[in-house]
Amino acid sequence: MSQQTNEELKKFGYYFDEQLKLKSTKFSNSFEFINSNHYDLIGNLVVKYIYELLKERYAMKELWLPRIDEEYSKDRTNPQVNIFVTPNWKTCKKLLILICGSGAVRAGQWTRQLCLYNTLNEGTCFQYLEEAIKDGFGVMILNPNLHFSKTIIQKNTIKKSTIGNEEKNIYDLNKRIKKAIKIINLRKIIKLSNLKVLNYFKKNVPKIKVSEILKSIFFKILINLSESKNIKKEIKIEFNKYFKLFTSFELSQSDQFQLIYQLEYFLKRYKQIAKVLYLVLNELYLNNILNQYSIISWYKKNTEGKLQRICKGWIKTIYNLEKKEESTKEKSNESSDPKYSSESRESQDEKEVEEPKKEKKKKDDLELQESQNLFNYFYFEKKICGHSSAKEHTKNIWENLIMKAKSKEIYIVAHSYGGVCTTYLLKKFFKEFKKRIVKIAFTDSVHFILQFTFSKDVKQWFYTHSRNWVKSKKKVGMLVNRKLQGVYCVSAGHQKHIWTSTCAKDSIFKWFRQSYQNNEN
Repeated sequence: MSQQTNEELKKFGYYFDEQLKLKSTKFSNSFEFINSNHYDLIGNLVVKYIYELLKERYAMKELWLPRIDEEYSKDRTNPQVNIFVTPNWKTCKKLLILICGSGAVRAGQWTRQLCLYNTLNEGTCFQYLEEAIKDGFGVMILNPNLHFSKTIIQKNTIKKSTIGNEEKNIYDLNKRIKKAIKIINLRKIIKLSNLKVLNYFKKNVPKIKVSEILKSIFFKILINLSESKNIKKEIKIEFNKYFKLFTSFELSQSDQFQLIYQLEYFLKRYKQIAKVLYLVLNELYLNNILNQYSIISWYKKNTEGKLQRICKGWIKTIYNLEKKEESTKEKSNESSDPKYSSESRESQDEKEVEEPKKEKKKKDDLELQESQNLFNYFYFEKKICGHSSAKEHTKNIWENLIMKAKSKEIYIVAHSYGGVCTTYLLKKFFKEFKKRIVKIAFTDSVHFILQFTFSKDVKQWFYTHSRNWVKSKKKVGMLVNRKLQGVYCVSAGHQKHIWTSTCAKDSIFKWFRQSYQNNEN
């Protein structure tokens, strides 16, 4: 399985060697940063490779939550999160729990950067696994950053829909949107107020389901491109009314698929216009902004965001394509006309849109290339029940898995924000912590223990059973003063945050062994 992922990486010019170092088939460096999309793409393939190594090399079992059967199997219909455990996790005497930090890292990773630029031995928990298995631990690796399940549907796999009598209406809609696009360019959009644009669409776009969706999305582009800061109440009201049709996350699956079919139908016939509309729709799902912010306020805060840049790029492309088509038609007609003179040619050339500078053009082309890659797929994100945040994830696993395990000696290693998740468990389940948790090792944790949130008993227990290996110039294990963390802080032996887990590993297990070796003796 891991060999298959390695072959998949080779398609993008990378592979893992025997030392688990990512190497390039094209560049001398291990990894060459191109753009954020490329970085995420390679990063996701690396995660897949790590998962396969956990199962093949360390014989770990993949559990899918929420649980649907005794085997914690994968559910093909509902979103789930995966964690990894050793086969003896239920019956082992000593259990080690590994919790990563926040961000794009997944189960088994400490940091994505070290995985890409150094080796997997330094960027993952592999070294911790090897030490733990030697010492007779059962191991559980949490996955606190996976809160949504992304359903990806490829365009060419979608069946044709039966839209019925709407074909003529969509054809009319396309005509009217084409007229609107002719007035949209970087010069005229500033002069044209949002209210005028809204009135234009109210008059010209037929009131059918597809057009309501497309109209609302297109209006989002216009708001995003407009430089006007004062958005009138009338526009807010109208805009929210139009957008309610699609922004509801309570749509049934059949309605969502019907919506895809209608958009697919539109895309096949009117590619240039639909690309703009579809891309905005796609970005809304990818960023999941609708649950957190109102649409208008989101646009005010993110005027120079990714969505705006992509929309601008598409509108520029469509505008330039239409200009080229018009100019080529005119030139072909004029060249056949003997009356056409060189003077009129020069005047026509002056009216054409000036080409941007080479650097700016490269940037725009890169944005468009990223957009085209996204254009081949439809994305739907659903929250994972019981795992919608890192804290909720750790709480759910503590209640449903760890508390049911037979182990009475539990050790925790928590990196960065994993420390916040651990102190959250401490606050919620202190009585159980006191009975079963032996030691907690933090690696540059960002948690705080405030006086008014924890009792004296909790703080005293926490201080005697926990230790934080923080980034520092000092040698490994030397005392470092840190206020408000409520733990004994020592140096991890490195000045950079991403290296703390790797560099502190030997010191952490030395501290752990003081407990269980004494018990054995």
